[in-house]
Amino acid sequence: MRFISNGFYFFIAIIAIFWSFASTFEKDNSSKQKKLAFKGENSTSIKMIEYSDSMSSPGNNKRNLRSLPKFTIQSEGKIRRQGGTGTAFYIGQNTWVTARHVINQCPKVFMSFDKKQTFIKDIFIHPNSDLAIFKNQEVSTLPFFEIKKYKNKIFSSGYPAGNPGDLVLNYLGHVGLENKSYGVFEKGLVYSISDRSPFSLNSIGGLSGGPAFSTDNGLSGVLVAENARRALAILVENRSLIELLDATNMIEKQVSRISQSELVTTKKNYAQNGDFLRKQGVIRKVYCVF
Repeated sequence: MRFISNGFYFFIAIIAIFWSFASTFEKDNSSKQKKLAFKGENSTSIKMIEYSDSMSSPGNNKRNLRSLPKFTIQSEGKIRRQGGTGTAFYIGQNTWVTARHVINQCPKVFMSFDKKQTFIKDIFIHPNSDLAIFKNQEVSTLPFFEIKKYKNKIFSSGYPAGNPGDLVLNYLGHVGLENKSYGVFEKGLVYSISDRSPFSLNSIGGLSGGPAFSTDNGLSGVLVAENARRALAILVENRSLIELLDATNMIEKQVSRISQSELVTTKKNYAQNGDFLRKQGVIRKVYCVF
């Protein structure tokens, strides 16, 4: 009986080992199928432009801006491991702007509008700024933001936490804006958040890359960060955006505004106008997919 018992247990052990090999093979096969599901799909190409003589380097900015208070942006580490959402906006000639940290190291970037998802093929980033630009060809002609000098009272609209949201901002001063993950040091603008819609909007994460615009819709800067505890919004100055546009030749000449110029934004109607700009497609959600 003891011999039979040992043989029985030996048989059970053989069955268990075989089952383990079979299960492992099945798991490996399914994982290969998941990987193959992406085969043939394009990946977004993210290219950093080269420095030119007219561009400000991190070293020069640290010297020239040393009298300004410093604000450090906390972003992902050197290796990105998850997706996320942000905001993009239109500045004319099929050219769009967003924040670099929204799309950085992202294998696939999409822009969403009117329940449609558009794959973004090529993105260009500034070597010393938290800014990115890209082209998106469309048949329709959109109104757009015209680059102007920053104003004291401005507004920002976009997709905080992936949902529509709007801000009223008041100018406080300039800062040296540092992002250690990218080795970036640039001139930034600090604004206090004096009003927000919806009122329950606690954080503006997801509004990164959104436009900061004046009453007459002139672009004052690009929103890239916040200090939630102090209700502050941090903007990248337009100089970095102009440098990026000049280096890529995406906008050949300054073009005048069209229908959007009739839109006058105030503290009373900023949320309504924000919805109007989103529905027109001037401001859109942009997101990273892994």
